[in-house]
Amino acid sequence: MGLPFPLRPAVTAGLLGAVLLTGCLQFPAERDMRSDIIVKDDRHFVFEATAFDRGRYAKDSDQGEATRTGLLIGELDRKRLCPNGYRIVKREERVIGNAPASQGREWLLQYIGECR
Repeated sequence: MGLPFPLRPAVTAGLLGAVLLTGCLQFPAERDMRSDIIVKDDRHFVFEATAFDRGRYAKDSDQGEATRTGLLIGELDRKRLCPNGYRIVKREERVIGNAPASQGREWLLQYIGECR
Protein backbone atom coordinates (compact mmCIF):
# COMPACT_ATOMS: atom_id res chain seq x y z
CA MET A 1 0.00 0.00 0.00
CA GLY A 2 1.48 3.33 -1.03
CA LEU A 3 1.28 6.80 0.42
CA PRO A 4 -2.00 8.69 -0.06
CA PHE A 5 -0.06 11.47 -1.83
CA PRO A 6 2.82 11.42 -4.29
CA LEU A 7 6.29 12.44 -3.11
CA ARG A 8 8.34 14.58 -5.45
CA PRO A 9 11.87 13.34 -6.19
CA ALA A 10 13.46 16.33 -4.40
CA VAL A 11 11.46 15.62 -1.22
CA THR A 12 12.30 11.92 -1.40
CA ALA A 13 16.01 12.68 -1.84
CA GLY A 14 15.92 15.17 1.05
CA LEU A 15 14.25 12.67 3.38
CA LEU A 16 16.69 9.95 2.40
CA GLY A 17 19.64 12.30 2.98
CA ALA A 18 18.32 13.25 6.43
CA VAL A 19 17.96 9.60 7.40
CA LEU A 20 21.48 8.80 6.21
CA LEU A 21 23.00 11.78 8.05
CA THR A 22 21.37 10.71 11.30
CA GLY A 23 23.75 7.75 11.34
CA CYS A 24 26.73 10.14 11.29
CA LEU A 25 25.69 12.21 14.31
CA GLN A 26 27.64 11.80 17.51
CA PHE A 27 25.43 10.97 20.48
CA PRO A 28 26.89 11.13 23.99
CA ALA A 29 28.06 7.65 24.91
CA GLU A 30 28.14 6.16 28.37
CA ARG A 31 31.52 7.05 29.80
CA ASP A 32 33.67 4.19 31.01
CA MET A 33 34.57 3.76 34.63
CA ARG A 34 38.21 3.30 35.59
CA SER A 35 39.51 1.68 38.75
CA ASP A 36 42.77 0.81 40.47
CA ILE A 37 43.89 -0.61 43.79
CA ILE A 38 46.90 0.62 45.73
CA VAL A 39 48.21 -1.88 48.26
CA LYS A 40 49.78 -0.12 51.25
CA ASP A 41 50.84 -3.30 53.09
CA ASP A 42 49.40 -6.77 53.75
CA ARG A 43 46.42 -5.26 55.65
CA HIS A 44 45.73 -1.83 54.14
CA PHE A 45 44.69 -0.69 50.69
CA VAL A 46 43.17 2.20 48.77
CA PHE A 47 40.70 1.37 46.00
CA GLU A 48 40.13 4.17 43.51
CA ALA A 49 37.31 4.30 40.98
CA THR A 50 35.75 6.95 38.80
CA ALA A 51 32.05 7.67 39.01
CA PHE A 52 29.63 10.09 37.41
CA ASP A 53 26.60 12.13 38.43
CA ARG A 54 24.29 10.06 36.22
CA GLY A 55 24.27 6.78 34.33
CA ARG A 56 25.33 3.25 35.01
CA TYR A 57 28.21 4.21 37.32
CA ALA A 58 26.48 7.04 39.17
CA LYS A 59 28.28 8.14 42.31
CA ASP A 60 25.33 7.80 44.66
CA SER A 61 23.41 4.91 43.07
CA ASP A 62 23.04 1.37 44.37
CA GLN A 63 23.98 -0.01 40.94
CA GLY A 64 27.14 2.08 40.72
CA GLU A 65 28.18 1.15 44.25
CA ALA A 66 27.51 -2.55 43.58
CA THR A 67 29.67 -2.39 40.45
CA ARG A 68 32.53 -0.75 42.33
CA THR A 69 32.23 -3.22 45.22
CA GLY A 70 32.39 -6.11 42.75
CA LEU A 71 35.54 -4.68 41.18
CA LEU A 72 37.11 -4.19 44.61
CA ILE A 73 36.37 -7.78 45.65
CA GLY A 74 37.81 -9.03 42.35
CA GLU A 75 41.01 -7.02 42.84
CA LEU A 76 41.43 -8.25 46.43
CA ASP A 77 40.94 -11.86 45.28
CA ARG A 78 43.34 -11.45 42.37
CA LYS A 79 46.03 -10.04 44.67
CA ARG A 80 45.21 -12.63 47.38
CA LEU A 81 44.49 -9.95 49.96
CA CYS A 82 41.95 -9.97 52.79
CA PRO A 83 40.95 -13.68 52.77
CA ASN A 84 38.83 -13.03 55.90
CA GLY A 85 37.08 -10.01 54.44
CA TYR A 86 37.64 -6.29 54.68
CA ARG A 87 36.05 -3.11 55.89
CA ILE A 88 36.03 0.34 54.36
CA VAL A 89 37.40 2.78 56.92
CA LYS A 90 36.74 5.91 54.88
CA ARG A 91 35.25 6.92 51.52
CA GLU A 92 36.49 10.15 49.96
CA GLU A 93 35.28 11.80 46.78
CA ARG A 94 36.38 14.72 44.65
CA VAL A 95 35.49 16.14 41.25
CA ILE A 96 38.05 15.49 38.51
CA GLY A 97 38.20 16.59 34.90
CA ASN A 98 36.63 19.72 33.51
CA ALA A 99 33.30 18.54 32.13
CA PRO A 100 30.49 20.99 32.88
CA ALA A 101 27.97 19.92 35.49
CA SER A 102 25.25 19.90 32.79
CA GLN A 103 27.02 16.90 31.22
CA GLY A 104 27.45 15.16 34.53
CA ARG A 105 30.61 15.63 36.52
CA GLU A 106 33.26 12.94 36.83
CA TRP A 107 34.34 11.98 40.34
CA LEU A 108 37.28 10.11 41.81
CA LEU A 109 36.13 7.93 44.69
CA GLN A 110 38.72 6.58 47.10
CA TYR A 111 37.84 3.71 49.41
CA ILE A 112 40.40 3.43 52.20
CA GLY A 113 40.18 -0.11 53.54
CA GLU A 114 41.73 -2.63 55.84
CA CYS A 115 41.64 -6.40 56.00
CA ARG A 116 39.88 -8.16 58.87
